[in-house]
Amino acid sequence: MLNWTSNWNNHDSVALMQMFDEDAVLFDNNILTRNPDELRTKLIQPYHDILINMQTEKIQEWVTKNRAVTSGTWTVDIIVNDTILKPAKGAFTIVWKRIEGGEWKVTNAHIHDFTK
Repeated sequence: MLNWTSNWNNHDSVALMQMFDEDAVLFDNNILTRNPDELRTKLIQPYHDILINMQTEKIQEWVTKNRAVTSGTWTVDIIVNDTILKPAKGAFTIVWKRIEGGEWKVTNAHIHDFTK
């Protein structure tokens, strides 16, 4: 989760894309992505530059040799033209899988915004 928040806070779209497995599925309120192109166009491109100060709090986690799941809450500030529009908060569950070489990739993510 440290990489997740760091990549969003650093507005690093390349690192954000690299966190996801090729067949990852993401649900974020009204957004559904099923492949890298949808992830890039529906989530990363529209949001990577406008989210700052992301923080997460882990509520539950389990890890096996090749899978990990983390659930918790998040907060973030949304900025437009260098002005914070509004703070947002919500909950998440992210499923990670270990791929060949030992790297962890997101295979499934459910993100919900409490402030909408």
